[in-house]
Amino acid sequence: MKKKILWAEFLGVFILTPGLLTLASETLPVQRFIFSFLWAMMLYCVLVFWKNRESVFNLHRPIISRKIITTFLGLSTALLLYTYFFENHLLFNFISNKPKAWATVMVLYPLLSVFPQEIVYRSFFFERYKTIFKNTHVMVFVNSIAFGWSHIVLQSWVAVLFSAAGSVLFAYNYAKNKSLSLVILEHSLYGNMIFTLGLGWYFYSGRLG
Repeated sequence: MKKKILWAEFLGVFILTPGLLTLASETLPVQRFIFSFLWAMMLYCVLVFWKNRESVFNLHRPIISRKIITTFLGLSTALLLYTYFFENHLLFNFISNKPKAWATVMVLYPLLSVFPQEIVYRSFFFERYKTIFKNTHVMVFVNSIAFGWSHIVLQSWVAVLFSAAGSVLFAYNYAKNKSLSLVILEHSLYGNMIFTLGLGWYFYSGRLG
């Protein structure tokens, strides 16, 4: 495919669309349909690479290294300390006040949110745009910016920054291992950890400003 078409698709789908949805949310209940938009994007991505789906969307058993485990434990500890000292009013607020809702999120978040996000932003993104972002570091950087920017629809700059930072980790590991199942697992662990600490508030109640 010609690079001009790929650039147009990239800018339209990953940059322009989140911006337009955010603007539309000022007058329309866009956030109610976020999952619908996400799953529609996933369907498009799967259809594009349907003939090569097994190689592009690698769901084989993930190889979990010691580095991945220690990184998760280290970042979890850092976020726990951050929440304790700077966002103490949020610490474990979700699980304490809404345990049933928390339990539901722990189960459904990986299935309804993480799974389609990783197909779109890792498997599809890396395969589709490898000819315009040939350098791995550039690919990881652009992917992280695009992933963070997609969360602008939540109207929370914290959600944008957290997502972009997390994407650096997920994108780097995907570039290294090409394992969709691994980044789904990682994303699920970090996301559920953030919700458990109470910082998930920024992903469903935060507002720009």
